[in-house]
Amino acid sequence: LGAALDYIEKHRYKKRVAVLVSGDTGIYSLADYLKKNLGSKNLVFIPGVSSVQVLFARIQKQWSHAQIISLHGKNVEGLYSLVQSSNTTALLTGSPWTPQKICQHLLDGGLPDKKVIVGKDLSYPTEMFKETTLKLLADDEYDYSNSVMVIINE
Repeated sequence: LGAALDYIEKHRYKKRVAVLVSGDTGIYSLADYLKKNLGSKNLVFIPGVSSVQVLFARIQKQWSHAQIISLHGKNVEGLYSLVQSSNTTALLTGSPWTPQKICQHLLDGGLPDKKVIVGKDLSYPTEMFKETTLKLLADDEYDYSNSVMVIINE
């Protein structure tokens, strides 16, 4: 990040600089880092549609009360309690936490089998989503890397 910031600082007065990132500018984003280091008046955020929005639209479920958690390179300590305490949890998966490993972790922690929906490549021609259960997804061998999961705890 430091090298990217140095590049922006070096070139931003000579030409326009764009920083492209995936995801939503309002959650788990590089946007806060850039704002903190470059100042908000120097930035323009142009959001796209996030994978969380797309998955909830595909399953036709409101997400205004859902908790959203990113597991990209993070520790899952406390995940069981978070999922258990919410009716709906959206999880942004990422290495090393595949949907299968997350399901197994939750089941090993004692969470009862719950409905889960996983979406991959959302909004792309290769988009797919699957409605299943924690137990069945834990044993699924499909490559769901960098997917969004929704766990229904109702």
